[in-house]
Amino acid sequence: MLNHLFVQSCFPKPYGGKNPSVYTEYDDKALLPKLKTETLYVPDSLLNSRSMFSGKEEAKDENFFEEYQGKFKYVSNSELMNIIKTAEASKPIFLFEYVQRSTDKYVSVLDVRSGKVVYRKYTSVSYNLKSKDLRRILD
Repeated sequence: MLNHLFVQSCFPKPYGGKNPSVYTEYDDKALLPKLKTETLYVPDSLLNSRSMFSGKEEAKDENFFEEYQGKFKYVSNSELMNIIKTAEASKPIFLFEYVQRSTDKYVSVLDVRSGKVVYRKYTSVSYNLKSKDLRRILD
């Protein structure tokens, strides 16, 4: 699975040459407008909620991402790899990333093609992905 650490290891400057802390929020002013017209690929493995107390997972409603204001598509890992291999070289490939850490979360959008972080929002004392997290991406 592509993730932030993988992207950082492959691309030494994913934050436009900055060295952020884990709490740094980021918007790429050049790439973010392109996200409004391009497809955001959402790994289908991220469509789960976990109980904070038991750790049990349950599937989110397939309409959950409709709160996102742009185009999106759920993809499996194999579909994502095929998109990366066959997409037009000049177009960005935007990948949604959600990382849950104890009681904190990170919502990010990566341009897989360039290795840049397009958007990143850190939220403390928040456990699962919420619809407002999706709305904030293109606000």
